[in-house]
Amino acid sequence: MRSLALAAAAMLVTGCGQERAEVIVVGAEGGSWDLLDGAVSLDVPAGALAGDTEITVSVDEDVTPDEGTPASATVAFEPHGLQFALPVAVSMTFSGDSPGRVVWSDDGAIWQTLATTVTADVARAEVEHFS
Repeated sequence: MRSLALAAAAMLVTGCGQERAEVIVVGAEGGSWDLLDGAVSLDVPAGALAGDTEITVSVDEDVTPDEGTPASATVAFEPHGLQFALPVAVSMTFSGDSPGRVVWSDDGAIWQTLATTVTADVARAEVEHFS
């Protein structure tokens, strides 16, 4: 499972205990989805996936990055190991005066900072896989 989060702004995680989840089916045509009451957006370009793929996006309250106080929920993306042919954009809303950087972890222990753009209270990063 890949986890994303906003460290001192935003966070991602891939697969873990799910507190609140949404499941979407993404086809070869791609698309954009606002998930988890608008806390997360997923933008999948056409051609990123070969065919219909079920993606689960969930809040994981059991995982917290070591990157300072999170400014957003930790969000898990599954299925674990999913590869995209083109980068997929993940956007997360955050609160506070954080610099807004997205971090992610494959295992909830080691966190890496992703290249992040911030506009107002939204941090956006691109990923090529959920692993």
